[in-house]
Amino acid sequence: MRPFIYFFYILVEICYYHICKLHCIRPYLDSSTACTIATSIVHSKLDYCNSLYYKLPKSQLSHLQQIQNSVARTVVEAPNSYHITPILHSLNWLRIPKCIKYISSDLSTTFSQLPNLHTFITSSPFNLRPCSTHSQQTTTTRVPNVDVSN
Repeated sequence: MRPFIYFFYILVEICYYHICKLHCIRPYLDSSTACTIATSIVHSKLDYCNSLYYKLPKSQLSHLQQIQNSVARTVVEAPNSYHITPILHSLNWLRIPKCIKYISSDLSTTFSQLPNLHTFITSSPFNLRPCSTHSQQTTTTRVPNVDVSN
């Protein structure tokens, strides 16, 4: 668990760094561009490995929620005294605990609908088969030729 905690605190630090930089350039951006930058730089980091946050204690989830609140206020240029719920609603962002619950339920639904994951993977049209090469003793992967001239 130690490496994950280290990763978590590095994530918090990186997100606040990007929020600070976004806050500096925010007066020069329109709201659409600011939202796109915030989503691509900060919010994507919060969503990365979202399902791993499922069993985190509330104290650590509150750090993630504070990051989301901070980036949302930066995007809409709202002061800290404004209530965050209408801001998140206007950006169509879920709160962190609800987002984690949504992602984890979506993943469980997806995998429960697959009758046999092995059959699904092996029936793929891009089934990668190992082949050996003469110059190496290792196994490489060959991608099948696909005719795309249609």
